[in-house]
Amino acid sequence: MGFLNNLFKRKPAPAEKPVSADNTGVFALAARNDTTLTAPKNEDYAAYVAKTVDNVDVPTPPEPAPPVPAPTVTPLHIGKSGLDLIKASEGLELAAYPDPASALGNACSLAKISLKKYATVPNWASLSGNPWTIGYGHTGPEVKPQQTVSLEEAERILKSDIAKFEQGVRSACTVPLTANQFDALVSLAFNIGLGNLSSSTLVKLVNRGNFRGAGDQFLRWNKAQGQVLSGLTIRREKEKALFLS
Repeated sequence: MGFLNNLFKRKPAPAEKPVSADNTGVFALAARNDTTLTAPKNEDYAAYVAKTVDNVDVPTPPEPAPPVPAPTVTPLHIGKSGLDLIKASEGLELAAYPDPASALGNACSLAKISLKKYATVPNWASLSGNPWTIGYGHTGPEVKPQQTVSLEEAERILKSDIAKFEQGVRSACTVPLTANQFDALVSLAFNIGLGNLSSSTLVKLVNRGNFRGAGDQFLRWNKAQGQVLSGLTIRREKEKALFLS
């Protein structure tokens, strides 16, 4: 009989499930459908569940982290190495002189006189000297025969000219450059022009990341009117050395 009593003995009712804020709003949803919750004596079950769920402390989700600002890239500007190279290569002339390939320049060559003494050529005023040059290799329609500038003016003009070539090199090169690479390219562009630089194999190699190959291209720009000039060769060698340093 003891065995039968134990077999048919009524099992105790399951323990009440506590209402606790141990999770988030998922618990609240489950609690509304949980029929095992037991309301305190003399309190309506539905009201008890609603009150209990409404008091659950649901954690506030953390605010998203603020976006990380993109790093500021400071544009490269020519340094002392590049500036000294340009000044030494161009030379400083405070009085305008004719282009060596112009009619007046050829007349100076035939007469074996310096371009700076062009005014000693007979009837020089009837010969074109365009484009005239002044200061540190500055040319332009505003430069006229017998024009002069002060040293301060020459420095100001050079600074303005270099700013244009700096921007041109930044636009032509789509990969990061070192300061020396930038200086060498600005010096080259100052001499051959931005159009020639932008369309050159040299810049194409730079943009492919082939800096060694680009360095070897400098010496291809040592000619004037198809003739190799020693002065240009020396300048290109200096630019190449700076570019690869």
